[in-house]
Amino acid sequence: MRNGKIPPGTFSYGYDALPAEPSLLQGIAIPLTGDAVRRFVINADGSLSIKQVGPDNIGLYTCTIRVGTNEQSISAWLRIIEKPSMPQSVYVELLNETIPARVRVSWREGFDGNSPLIKHIVQMRTIGPTGLWSDWESVVDNVPSELCCSTLVG
Repeated sequence: MRNGKIPPGTFSYGYDALPAEPSLLQGIAIPLTGDAVRRFVINADGSLSIKQVGPDNIGLYTCTIRVGTNEQSISAWLRIIEKPSMPQSVYVELLNETIPARVRVSWREGFDGNSPLIKHIVQMRTIGPTGLWSDWESVVDNVPSELCCSTLVG
């Protein structure tokens, strides 16, 4: 329980040869044949499978097994880790008008992928003498997350 509420994804089911009571997820019964709408299936061995896991499945899952009058529970957190998204609202400010140019790059963090970001990498490309863009190159490759979201380049 978190803040007096049942966490999303909490379930409980009985276990003998077949569940002794309907399996529950957030207080809603899961039939033995599974629930296609919510993508939950209770397998023959009593384990729970979730098809096409999504953000609505993140949470604490608790399996309670009952055999006769004995009961045992175990819990596990389901987290979904994804690739972080690009930063938002990138802004570049020219700090001098001499060569080499110095700029300050500022940004707002994008989606973190459900995991703390460790560092940021600043990449750039330039327009060459032929008017074509160069390949991307890393110009600052270790901006610690605590220094987010601004750094000097040049």
